[in-house]
Amino acid sequence: MPLFNTILPFKEYTTNNAQTFFGYYDKIPFNANGSKLLAISVDCENRQLKEPIVANIGYFYTGDSKRFVKLDETSTWCWQQGCRLMWHPQYPSDRILYNRVVDHDYGSIVYDLRQDTIVREYEFPIYDIDSQGKKVASLNFSRLGRLRPGYGYINFEDTGEGNIAPDDDGVWIYDLESNEKHLIVTLHDLLNFEPSSTMRDAEHYVNHLCFNPSGKRLLFFHIWFDGKKRHVRGLTCDINGQNLFILNEGRLVSHYTWKNDHELLLTGEGSKGFGYFLIDIRDPKPRRLSGERLNQDGHPSFLKEGEMFLTDTYPNQFNYQSLNIVGLEGTVNTVVRVYSPSSYKGEYRCDLHPRLSNDSSMVCVDVPGIDGRKLAVIKLDDF
Repeated sequence: MPLFNTILPFKEYTTNNAQTFFGYYDKIPFNANGSKLLAISVDCENRQLKEPIVANIGYFYTGDSKRFVKLDETSTWCWQQGCRLMWHPQYPSDRILYNRVVDHDYGSIVYDLRQDTIVREYEFPIYDIDSQGKKVASLNFSRLGRLRPGYGYINFEDTGEGNIAPDDDGVWIYDLESNEKHLIVTLHDLLNFEPSSTMRDAEHYVNHLCFNPSGKRLLFFHIWFDGKKRHVRGLTCDINGQNLFILNEGRLVSHYTWKNDHELLLTGEGSKGFGYFLIDIRDPKPRRLSGERLNQDGHPSFLKEGEMFLTDTYPNQFNYQSLNIVGLEGTVNTVVRVYSPSSYKGEYRCDLHPRLSNDSSMVCVDVPGIDGRKLAVIKLDDF
């Protein structure tokens, strides 16, 4: 068993002879009442993707870990972020969103579980959707896939290759009601916004788009790669691209989660090394969370009351990953430890990517195993 030293009850979910996982930690795989668990199943080895491979999209009933209900297929997926599979915010138990090829290009799908059919196709891929289900944030998944393997897609060529910062590429907002699209921040804009010397000859791209809870502001990472080193800074802006604000005083950032409309938690570099930082976007000064065990990276999400958050770690020197519940005052409680085989590495590593249910009673993680990755759901009710 890959899960061990678990102080809480858990259940594993897998499909026969396949990799079973969900994707990134910033989306909730559970439906509104926690009875269904979204998943991706793909019958291939744990390896670098060199060509598009078809993956199955579906769900498990949380009470039945053996039965995977297939809904559709997609070839636009990656090991770290999946196909951006998510529940529709207007229909949190009935409809799902995910990326798929539409009309020979990247697109996205709205699938209705009650009708058991596709009810809408969009001619653009989704990265995030606002809490009202009215606006979508998107990016160039081919550029992301080329410059950050494991996070974007490889189905189509990046037409901007050779241009370090195109003025027709960057952060897009799509209005689902008016069917209008707007390029709100271009890569050329970012190259010229409070630039550093490291940006000059580097290729620029964006990743990790995330609306704040009200959907009025957007977080994203501006990344540039000079062929040797990847530089990352976090920014927020209004959904029209105005009022750009640099997070963490421009230092490197890695992972994120919104606490409320104005505060967010970031992992990244500080004046005294790597750590977790609580940032108010109205105040440029980050607040570092104290604690000896909060000096390594992880994927955080706030529990429902907002005074604690869930996060994980990368494998240590013995290949063990941990799942921790952390208080804002710095207390750290490890609830699960997982062994990660050395075969999981690089773009096809298997991070735990913890994802809470809507009521914070359960957490879903991707688990690496010798026989393939699988999902595990851990109950937090008694913690």
